[in-house]
Amino acid sequence: MKPSEILRLYQGKGIPLADIRLVLPLFGTDLDHAEIDGREVPEEEVQAILSRLLEGYPAAYLAGKIEILGIELFLNEDVLIPRTETEDFLRAEIFRKKDLSGKKVLDLCTGSGFIALSVKRRYPLSEVVGTDISEKALSLSRRSMGHNKLDVNFHKSDYLEEVDGLFDLVLCNPPYIPQGKRTQAPFEPELALFSGADGMDSYRKIFPRLEAHLSPSGEAYFELEATMADEVLLLSRKLLPNMEGRILLDMEGKKRYLHLVRKKV
Repeated sequence: MKPSEILRLYQGKGIPLADIRLVLPLFGTDLDHAEIDGREVPEEEVQAILSRLLEGYPAAYLAGKIEILGIELFLNEDVLIPRTETEDFLRAEIFRKKDLSGKKVLDLCTGSGFIALSVKRRYPLSEVVGTDISEKALSLSRRSMGHNKLDVNFHKSDYLEEVDGLFDLVLCNPPYIPQGKRTQAPFEPELALFSGADGMDSYRKIFPRLEAHLSPSGEAYFELEATMADEVLLLSRKLLPNMEGRILLDMEGKKRYLHLVRKKV
C-alpha cells in the first residue's frame, strides 16, 4: 500500500490524526509526505498496526517516542504517556511564573522523565533530580536524557526514601488511582497508576517526609485526581502542619494540582 492509501484507510477507520502522525514513520513516511510518497508498504504491516490501534493500544507506544515541549521522549509500556494536562501545567504554572536558574528541582515519580527533562531544557542552569522506583522507567528516562543531550540525575527511590538534600521545587505526578478501579489506560504500567484502596497511599508516604527535603523557600506541586482533590488537601493539612496548600485547576477547570508552600511565620 502507498502511504496515501494508508492515510485514507486509517482515517476511514476513525483513527485520530494525531495517532496517524505518530505511526506513519513506522512505514518510512510522515503525514506531510504521505500524499506524494510513492513507496509501497506491505499490507500485512499496515493491517497489523491498524489492529493494535483499533484495540486501543497507544500509538505512542507503537511509535516508541513522541516529541513534546521540544524533547524527543522515548516511551514504552514501562512508563506513563505524558498527558496534555501535565504539559499545560508546566507551561502555565512553572515556565511562565518561575525562574529556576540555579535552583534545585526534584521530579518525584519521574517515569519517562518528561517533567525533569522539560525543566532542565527550559532552565539549563538548574540542578534537576528525577527519581522513580522502577529501574525500567529510569533506563528509558536516561535514554531520553542522552538523546536530548541534557544532564539530569536520574536514580532509584521509593518515593522520598532514597532522596538526599534540599530542593527549591518538588514536582510529583504520583500513582493516585484506587486499586482495582477500571481505567482508560489499560496498557500503561499499574505501578504508576494505582495507590492503595482509596488511591491515596502515595500521598500518605510522601507528605510526612516532604518538609525535610524543601529549602526554606521551597514549594511543591502534586498532581491529583479531581474527585479526590479535597481529600488530599485535608491529608496535607494533617501531615504537613507547617505548610499551607491550595488546589489549582487545569485547563478544563477541573481540580488537578495541590500547591504546597511553607506557612509564613
